[in-house]
Amino acid sequence: MTQSERLPEPAVWRTEACIAAPCVDVDLPGYLILRPTRRAATFQDAPVFLAELGATLGLLEAAILQAVSAPRLYVLRFSEAEDSLHFHLFPRTTTLTAAYTEAFPRREGIVIGPELFEWARNAYRLRPGSGLSPGTLSVAASIRERLRVAGSAGADCAR
Repeated sequence: MTQSERLPEPAVWRTEACIAAPCVDVDLPGYLILRPTRRAATFQDAPVFLAELGATLGLLEAAILQAVSAPRLYVLRFSEAEDSLHFHLFPRTTTLTAAYTEAFPRREGIVIGPELFEWARNAYRLRPGSGLSPGTLSVAASIRERLRVAGSAGADCAR
């Protein structure tokens, strides 16, 4: 199991079919990984996860955007490094966007989402053995609380 497959507990959101928790490789507040509770390579392997996906993404998007005051949330699925079904929920905050445009001044204010994502994952990658910062953990707690309050029929927020 790779580090990115390990999810810190408690997760911010958990149902019988899915779990969302902070990305443990990159120290960016609000950056979550959403995956099925049981390992799956495709949607066909996780039909209940697929059935919950739309509502779950909607709840997570609202909670993340509010918690970090981000104007945009990227939702990405690659499964290149790991053959497991998972999504990166990556908030594009104004602070992160400013740092990106400073790092790439040739872009003249134009944001290229995939480039920003890859740049940020490298720029904010944690060193082996280090943990998430108190700020990132505090944002995760805020997201968890927002999800608890928002609730959903049949969904159980992680405590």
